[in-house]
Amino acid sequence: MVKKPVEGQIDFKRDMGAYIIVHKWVDSHCEDPVHLMLFKFAENSDGHYIGTTKFAHRLVHRYGIRTFELRTATSKTCSIGFNPDTRTWYGWSHRAIKGFTGSHAKQKAKRFAESVS
Repeated sequence: MVKKPVEGQIDFKRDMGAYIIVHKWVDSHCEDPVHLMLFKFAENSDGHYIGTTKFAHRLVHRYGIRTFELRTATSKTCSIGFNPDTRTWYGWSHRAIKGFTGSHAKQKAKRFAESVS
């Protein structure tokens, strides 16, 4: 017999090195409370949301980002990251991404992420 999923249940988790792919059952917010949907997303090693698995894959493979961080302590989504090979900090939103090097690069990435969010 197949067990029915419950809200918040993790169905699948795979460590991809720089990020973790998660499949989690969440409430679909339909009128009938028993409707759940499988939400597929990427998170960092601290469990903070990055975005879709496709978006996280692109950040890693196109920009070389290996470390994902929240912009502020109260942020809910990672919007800055670091490429250790080029020593570049990136800031992004759903609209744009930009890399920064040199002094205060992390602060510049945070400001950029805030400006485009």
